[in-house]
Amino acid sequence: MIGIEPRTERPLASRVLASRFLLLVDQAIFSIANFILTIVLARHYPAAEFGAYGVGLSAALTVQYIQRNLYIVSLSLMSERVALRSFPGILAKHFVITGGAVATLGLATAAVIIAGAQGGTVDVVVSTLSCTVVYFQGDFDRAVLVKRGAFVGAVLLSVIYLCIVLALFALVQAIPIGFNVFMLTLACACLAKGGWLFLLRVEPRWRWGMRFLARDWRNYGVPTLLSAAATAAYSNVPVMVLAATRGPAEVAGMMAMRSLTMPLNLVLRSFDAVDKNRFRALSGGTTSGARRVFWRTMLGYAALGAAAMAALALFSHPIIAIVYHDRYAGFTGLLLAWCAYCALLGLIQPLQSVVLLTGKQMSSTRLTTISGVLAVAIAFATCRSFGASGAMTATLTAVALNVVLSGFVVRGLIFRSDEIHLPKERLTGREAE
Repeated sequence: MIGIEPRTERPLASRVLASRFLLLVDQAIFSIANFILTIVLARHYPAAEFGAYGVGLSAALTVQYIQRNLYIVSLSLMSERVALRSFPGILAKHFVITGGAVATLGLATAAVIIAGAQGGTVDVVVSTLSCTVVYFQGDFDRAVLVKRGAFVGAVLLSVIYLCIVLALFALVQAIPIGFNVFMLTLACACLAKGGWLFLLRVEPRWRWGMRFLARDWRNYGVPTLLSAAATAAYSNVPVMVLAATRGPAEVAGMMAMRSLTMPLNLVLRSFDAVDKNRFRALSGGTTSGARRVFWRTMLGYAALGAAAMAALALFSHPIIAIVYHDRYAGFTGLLLAWCAYCALLGLIQPLQSVVLLTGKQMSSTRLTTISGVLAVAIAFATCRSFGASGAMTATLTAVALNVVLSGFVVRGLIFRSDEIHLPKERLTGREAE
């Protein structure tokens, strides 16, 4: 079957280097596509609709965080042998979760339209639906292709996504189309792009999928929901409080600056996809090996974030002038703040790998919910008086605290010299029967 046969092995270091390069290309193309999408929406639609896109994107990324932690990350951390044996069940699980999420949001969209809700509400729901399709399918596609070693396939799918965005750009230039029509067309095209999975000729095993889903829910369900709530509290709630207290214009400016830092976020996520995929193999299954891989990854992500901060500090004004024609020039300070936010999110990724490998999800969740509570408190205290700066303060303070608390949870592995074997990987696949 296509995609199930083991590939010819090369030295691990060589494979990691090649995979990093190809995934960097993949994420560069994906970032360019999202960059163009942001420019199109910012230039062709009013600030209220662009602000609705920002709120919808934030909501979709929060929901996608649940998907990512429920089975995308665990798939990345699986050994290749276990992942390939389990793939029919994993595919079924993906169809159930993604299909359920898209169907639910589709019904919600239809309901708000039929109920005659205000345009802003419809715009947010439609944006959430569209962004959910883009990121749910995109993350799963990338995880599957990386696990199979088909990095060129990941690049090709990003090229297809770029072509979709460029086609919509050409369409909106030629024929004025409504915001919701634009976003729904994007969603449908990205759903069609996900049809490549059927080319694998792998029949989903629905019983396996439901068993895997039940097992993942037992292992990760409660921590994932609480962690998603905490993430939403520091990434979405400040934006929503800002929208309620200061209106859509400041939300649009804040999200415009966030969109400019998405390339850094996506590059860090592409590196993380490779690093999680090879973490267990590179660590040798020991704490000393895991500690070595963790610090190497952590320092690399920190250096990348620092370089991005330096570049934006030098060129923030020209970038905003080129992209937005100075439309959001008053929000320049937030650009550096969002860059710092993305850099801190990058530091969370290797910490998350260690948390999952050591089985400390619940301990991590209990502590990191503190950051979400803090973000909500700061947002309500500052947004009315300080606007977007208050919302950004809430977000940045909370994510920084999240890094510190995550490190505290796994301090025994990353700081001590104890030598114990990591928990063994459970076999799945036919053993599920």
